[in-house]
Amino acid sequence: MKTVNKKSLTHLEFRDALDIFKNLEGKSKKIPQIFDDIEITRRKCINLRKKCAGIGSSLETGKSFILQRVNLDEVEADSVSLEKLAEGFQKDGDIHRIPCNIGAETFRDSFIRFNSPSILEGCTKDWKAKGWTVKGLLEIEDGEKDWITNFATKNGDVVDIQEQGKPRRGKEVLEMLKNNSVIRIFDPLAERTSRLRKETNSSTPSDKLELMSHYKVPWSIPEDLFKSCGVLTDYQWIAISSSNTGTDLHLDPVLTSAWNTLLAGRKLWVVLPKDIEINPLSCDPSCSYQQDLSSVSWFQHILPQIRDRKWYGQRILKFIQYTGDTLYIPSRAGHAVLNIDETFAV
Repeated sequence: MKTVNKKSLTHLEFRDALDIFKNLEGKSKKIPQIFDDIEITRRKCINLRKKCAGIGSSLETGKSFILQRVNLDEVEADSVSLEKLAEGFQKDGDIHRIPCNIGAETFRDSFIRFNSPSILEGCTKDWKAKGWTVKGLLEIEDGEKDWITNFATKNGDVVDIQEQGKPRRGKEVLEMLKNNSVIRIFDPLAERTSRLRKETNSSTPSDKLELMSHYKVPWSIPEDLFKSCGVLTDYQWIAISSSNTGTDLHLDPVLTSAWNTLLAGRKLWVVLPKDIEINPLSCDPSCSYQQDLSSVSWFQHILPQIRDRKWYGQRILKFIQYTGDTLYIPSRAGHAVLNIDETFAV
């Protein structure tokens, strides 16, 4: 197999399971078959099914060829391209926006009962967490607290896969940021485990139970059914993210609906209708270099292919979450997130 240099391509057309082609550039591996007619190449690609990930055209010869694998993450993102992505996500576009004081009963009857994602505005007025900063959080107890951290270089390259998702001292993460690393912290506040350790005098540097007193469940969010049954869970997190980080399409823990309050920055969200299977809308390892697609690549290359598709008459929701917004997502609603700015949320 030869590696195709993107500088030699007029364009690269990516083929998904729906036989939809989209233009993009990137490094890919090609099958050694050359065609003079691009339409013949397209038909050949469709006939090859999963053996064809896309087609490429040579800038030098005008001939086209079949691509066996495509690396979508070769396309780099910067603040300009992130802002361009955000242009299509209008504040008052697809998502319902309602005041936080709507009341739990009204919110349940109007939104939760219909599995309708929505944003509550104005829930953080008296939160101490409004005063959080990334530096201040990472400096708690002189930077000796542990934070579950993923990191990459400024260019987005993950240089040490084995070290991803491990606990790191806050002062170490601050040093990474000083060296222009890109970070994404998704750290469990883990109320159940933290309380148990506190009661048994076995607390660890990962415990941050005190941060839960800096915010509260928004008034309109109904009571947690686990808690009403006397069951504590570890389903509480704090997220700290650099710009141009996020997640590709995924589901939250089973049997849970989620709320997410953004305390700084802006996030792009895509939310699927409830109970739609996410695997067919993710990269197939048989024709992709990467096991986990970067969030910006998902938004740039996968989203355009599904933005107008309908499931049972419903389309995807796409919107921007702003500082102070509390997002409600029903159980089994797949979603993808991209941080436009440096953000932190609970």
